[in-house]
Amino acid sequence: MQQKASKKSRKFIFIAVVLVALISIIISFIWWQSVKGRDLTVQIDEKIKYPSVSPVLDLPQFVTSELQEKYEYNNDVVGWLKVSGTDINNEVLQSTDNDYYLRRTIDKKNSVWGCYFVDYKCNVKSREELSRVTIIYGHSLNDNKDGKKFTQLKRYNDIDFCKANSVISFSLLYEELKFEIFSISVMPIDFYYIESDPNDEKFAQVISKIYETSVHSPSDVKVKKDDKILFLQTCTSDKNYRYIVAAKLIEN
Repeated sequence: MQQKASKKSRKFIFIAVVLVALISIIISFIWWQSVKGRDLTVQIDEKIKYPSVSPVLDLPQFVTSELQEKYEYNNDVVGWLKVSGTDINNEVLQSTDNDYYLRRTIDKKNSVWGCYFVDYKCNVKSREELSRVTIIYGHSLNDNKDGKKFTQLKRYNDIDFCKANSVISFSLLYEELKFEIFSISVMPIDFYYIESDPNDEKFAQVISKIYETSVHSPSDVKVKKDDKILFLQTCTSDKNYRYIVAAKLIEN
């Protein structure tokens, strides 16, 4: 009886060993197939030549390389102002207020002469978005037409000079804009005209006041309610008045 039980036990062990061996073989075969498949995928991938794809960037071009250099040096640069017949041929900056660049240069260092800067409320991103009135400020010393910065705007007191240099270039970062002068004004400070986007009524009042206070007008340019205006403003020898070169946007 014991001999019979022993035979059954050995038979059971033999069957278990065979089953374990078969399972091991099956698992090994499955693993080998998966590895072989991965190797094949790698080989196939290595043979395929995928074309290199470079992103297409449609970036706008700066008006000039010099303007681009100034902008990369200081991102507050928003454009370039050029007034023929003068030394005014420089970058224009804009900050979050009208004080920062009043006595600072493009280097952000203190300077009594500061730099040319756009009123902080003005939009000068593009011709389409341009504010109704764009105001650029600059310093001057008394009324010496041969002085520094915007002092040279006083040359416009000469009607012949005015007629010969009646178009001003104010380039935005990516667009060159031209403005034709319609008035040279000596504006009293008690009249408030510094608004970038006045309504129709206020705009008409400002233009009327500009003509009223004109030293002279160099051309027959007429301002309409849909026009966009540029003011170059500086001080005069009389602290109660501001000197304004007023021009309207024209086609290049």
